[in-house]
Amino acid sequence: MITIEEIFNLNEDDLKIKLIEYDDDETNYSNNLEKINAVIIHSFNNSLLISEEMEIVESTNYNRVMKSNPKSYSDFLNLLTHKKKINININPELLKSWNTFKVTTLEGHNKFVSSVVVTDQYIISGSIDKTIKIWDLSTFELVASLEGHTSGVNSLVVSDKYIISGSYDRTIKIWDLSTFKLVTTLEGHTDIITSLVVSSVENTTDLSDNIGKQYIISGSYDKTIKIWDFSTFKLVETLEGHTNWINSVAVSKDNKYIISGSSDDTIKIWDLSTFKLVATLEGHTSAVMSVAVSDIINTPDKFGNNIGKQYIISGSDDKTIKIWEKN
Repeated sequence: MITIEEIFNLNEDDLKIKLIEYDDDETNYSNNLEKINAVIIHSFNNSLLISEEMEIVESTNYNRVMKSNPKSYSDFLNLLTHKKKINININPELLKSWNTFKVTTLEGHNKFVSSVVVTDQYIISGSIDKTIKIWDLSTFELVASLEGHTSGVNSLVVSDKYIISGSYDRTIKIWDLSTFKLVTTLEGHTDIITSLVVSSVENTTDLSDNIGKQYIISGSYDKTIKIWDFSTFKLVETLEGHTNWINSVAVSKDNKYIISGSSDDTIKIWDLSTFKLVATLEGHTSAVMSVAVSDIINTPDKFGNNIGKQYIISGSDDKTIKIWEKN
């Protein structure tokens, strides 16, 4: 019997030999229709069938799909060896299950790429080679290479008309997304910038001083989080409380809180309007490497009323992911 694992480890010649071995085994074939689909997809991926000569018709009707498939292994072998136009209906759920992606490789950095962000126009990559490269999303051509950091680029975020980069050189640089020119450099951290996030313009609090403001929020190995006014690029506040490196920062979807993950094994929650510490989440047994916040999810309670829930998700060096929900 051919297993799916075997199928995807076979080259063209070995695949044909394997198929011939089971050519006369009707029972095997009947019991492995799904594997046959996998073989077809595998063959398509590896150009055993010429893509121009093969049309994949997606269908959610599994029975109809099976009727259109080859009747035996030898029939399928003919599809591999004869160059003729064929129509093969493949169950789209199977199609999604295997690697059918065309891969494009962008080369240009000469050291490892540490951060990638995507806009509706560009792919933007930051590298330890100290550069930020801009690639056209439609052509995958290199458009620009931004140089200015004196050490590796560790974090990237795009907001409005700016690219914001954080670096091992302890600075944050703001780049104009339309001209690719350096706008300004933010200095204040005393160690590597590890994480960047931009808050939304809206602020749902009642504290008028911060309504409508937008912030750049940076985390650093200097154990602090810094808040920068996005309109003036001035430092507004420094949040202190973690006792080890800040590895990740995020902003809640309702724009009320900053969430930070640290190598002190904790997650801290800060009020975005007052910049005060609200809570410390303890439970991980090693460094918290990444934090994220879910959208607000409406969940019905026992009375049928929709209750808006929001989760904090944390990934840690302790090999676990934890989901936190406010009671």
